[in-house]
Amino acid sequence: MCIRPLNLCYSKSTTFNRQRMEERSNQTGKMLLEVQQQAAIHGNKVQLEQMKQRLNASQT
Repeated sequence: MCIRPLNLCYSKSTTFNRQRMEERSNQTGKMLLEVQQQAAIHGNKVQLEQMKQRLNASQT
C-alpha cells in the first residue's frame, strides 16, 4: 500500500513494470539469438534429432 499521493505511486509502479518488461525482453532476445546461432551451426538434421529426443523424453 502506498501512502504517497496516488499519482506518484502510479508513476513509480508504471516505471517499475516498464523496467521489468524491458529486462524480460532483453533476456528473451538473448535466448533467441543463442538459439538462432545454434540452429545455424548445427543445421536442420541435428535440430530434428534434438526435437525428437526432447519429445520422447517428455512423453516418458
